[in-house]
Amino acid sequence: MRNQLKWLGDSLIGSDLPALVTLQRADGAMQAIPLRDALAVAVEIDTYGLKRIVTALEYGFACGELAGDDMSLWARDRIRVLAILESRSVINQVAA
Repeated sequence: MRNQLKWLGDSLIGSDLPALVTLQRADGAMQAIPLRDALAVAVEIDTYGLKRIVTALEYGFACGELAGDDMSLWARDRIRVLAILESRSVINQVAA
């Protein structure tokens, strides 16, 4: 199932704690999940939300503003998540 999760917010930048991503399921239930879990279901996150997450992760990675675990998670999953956006034909300057 694609795009069954709507991004509502996150704590990706500006915290020493591991990030949480808040998503809303199709049934309306909201849940804050660790970045690790959000990246695992990236294909199910709405395009706007995924683009927002990727933009924040790219910025945080470049500036060293991600928590240590989040930095390594993004380094590991970056190519796969960017490919998801590319497949939706919305990638533009995110990966520049």
